[in-house]
Amino acid sequence: GVLHRDVSNGNILRLWEPIERPHSRSTSLPELGKDVNLTSCRGFLADLDHSIEWCKVPPTLSRNRSGTLPFVSMRLINAWARNRPALHTAVDDLESFMWVLVWSLVRIFKKAEKITDDSATINLLARAFSSCDSFVILGKGVIVEFWRERVFGDLIQEWLRISSGSHRFLAQVEKSLSASESRNDADLQKRAWDGLEKYCGEVYIKFIRAGYAHLENIRGYGDWGAVIDEYSRFKAVLNNDRVRLVL
Repeated sequence: GVLHRDVSNGNILRLWEPIERPHSRSTSLPELGKDVNLTSCRGFLADLDHSIEWCKVPPTLSRNRSGTLPFVSMRLINAWARNRPALHTAVDDLESFMWVLVWSLVRIFKKAEKITDDSATINLLARAFSSCDSFVILGKGVIVEFWRERVFGDLIQEWLRISSGSHRFLAQVEKSLSASESRNDADLQKRAWDGLEKYCGEVYIKFIRAGYAHLENIRGYGDWGAVIDEYSRFKAVLNNDRVRLVL
């Protein structure tokens, strides 16, 4: 497969009309146990400047950045901010998709006049996405962890938990790869790569399952106007509850 390494708002292109893929014969995802429409292409990832073919050119530990910083995973930004070498994996690409979703919500909510009570949170997230400072960008991870959003919020939290839960395993892989390089141990390197490839596949399944689990609720909101209305109502309820607690 291809490791993109620059999943961002500018590199996800959605087609105005779906394009049929007649050569795609698979119509099911065994991991989900259900049929899905895989023959209709609705969008694609562009800009493969940073991409590599996973099986042919395995990624290596590096201090060099690849990707659009505001959408890079928290794990990679944290390593780069401290000038530590890091391994860019498929798990990091999956987390980047989540940050594109958060960015989309922030951009839409900032334009909505009725959303005023939560402007501080929205503005802090907007600042993080527009910053080139790694430590400012890291702040969005803490903000999102406590951010209340009714339509996509549960999905975002679950994706964030899945990605954060991978940090210990990926740190061990990095340790093994570093040891294999210093010892010139090809067997240790192969074991590390084989384990990483299997693990990334498992995390991918978790991400897909989480997406489909929340899809029915998300589909209940027909457009962005409905998402904005729900967010505004939810924040109004929270504010009323706070007032009652004070009284």
